[in-house]
Amino acid sequence: MMKINSFIKYAAYAVALVLVATLSACSDDDDKVLLCSDHLMEFSYTPESKEYTVCASGDWTISSNATWIHFDKTSGVGDGSTREKITVTVDHNISGERTDSFTVTAAGQNLVTKVVQDAGHATILGTPSLSATLQVGKSAAGTNIVVPYTYGYKGQKVTITPTLSGDGASGLQAEPVTATLTGENGTINIPITGTPEGSGEITVSLMADDTSIDVTSANFNVVGAIILEQHFDLMIWGGNFITGEKGIMFSGWHTDATGKRDGTADKQSTCNPTSEAGDLLGPTCPWNEAFVKSRGLEGWLGDEVHERPGFVKLGKTSVPGVLTTPALGSMVPANGKIHLSFRAAKYPQELELGVVIDIKVEGPGTVQNPTYALQGAVSMTKNKETSTWENISTVITGATADTKITITCHNNELGKKDEKGNVYGCRYALDDIVVTQ
Repeated sequence: MMKINSFIKYAAYAVALVLVATLSACSDDDDKVLLCSDHLMEFSYTPESKEYTVCASGDWTISSNATWIHFDKTSGVGDGSTREKITVTVDHNISGERTDSFTVTAAGQNLVTKVVQDAGHATILGTPSLSATLQVGKSAAGTNIVVPYTYGYKGQKVTITPTLSGDGASGLQAEPVTATLTGENGTINIPITGTPEGSGEITVSLMADDTSIDVTSANFNVVGAIILEQHFDLMIWGGNFITGEKGIMFSGWHTDATGKRDGTADKQSTCNPTSEAGDLLGPTCPWNEAFVKSRGLEGWLGDEVHERPGFVKLGKTSVPGVLTTPALGSMVPANGKIHLSFRAAKYPQELELGVVIDIKVEGPGTVQNPTYALQGAVSMTKNKETSTWENISTVITGATADTKITITCHNNELGKKDEKGNVYGCRYALDDIVVTQ
């Protein structure tokens, strides 16, 4: 953080410190000693502690008007030669960069140390999701409310209290959970217990014990029998652009007799959040049939469908991604009314663009709400872009056993270039596709 202008700005502090060290060396021979280890202390936005030393003759004290700077001790008696260690700690900063100081007083002198802390942000709880679909009469045991977070820090303790409401909440419970965060980004799991007593919408609201963390909520449906579901749990390769985290990639792919990749390779390596291993379903798919089946996509069709850890990314800069389910089969009720739900998220580089999800049917059926404009919420942590999942649901009427559902997207500026030369694309992520009665 120390830049050239910062060095010039604080040069006076350094000169003063040298003079103090020269004129009042920390020794038994001088009865007016005051020497401190730093004239400037810099901290990250997270709660952080650093060591500071004082060498003084006689009584010494530390004072500061800053409520966010703390000391493990603020006074002592020095012998003029021993360097006494003090721990300086700063609170979690949830606003802009802040600057203050503290003063060490001893031997008739005052030495000022400046304290600068990086800009920060309150921890953000993202839109919660469910780890599994809730069904009437089926125990919720093993189902979690999955809460993504950003702007956390390692060791941070957060207690989240869930509230369940709505017609679908009857018979379900969720207790407060205290979690110790592992880093800046991650997820918190809150178990749901009980058995849903009836179908309908359920609203999950989450409140944290830290008042700087905003309340968040999401709506889900407690459904009847599941007709089809795809959670992409078998996907493990590629970077995670939702959380901005690196992933797993391979090189030296092995191929079968037809020249298609069989899923094995010579070397594993770490890849960046935007990396992927190739279209799983399109006409130029590099993978063989056995590998696609091993990823749980037997019977699925599509184009520009790319594996990511626990989800799929669809599309590229000039081609919309398309994913089509298998035929729904005999579980479709006689009245032809079915419910579709899934999660979608914009690719970070498309966040300023109007990506619209399109829901279509192949064969019999009509989609009640066939389009959904992704909002594209984004956060930035240390120059790392992350996207946000959005829950989408609709009703399809007139469906039969032969009906297939297609999810794709459109962008009115697709293929055009902006003033910087970037191509307007239609890239997005999909997860947790569930079709129910």
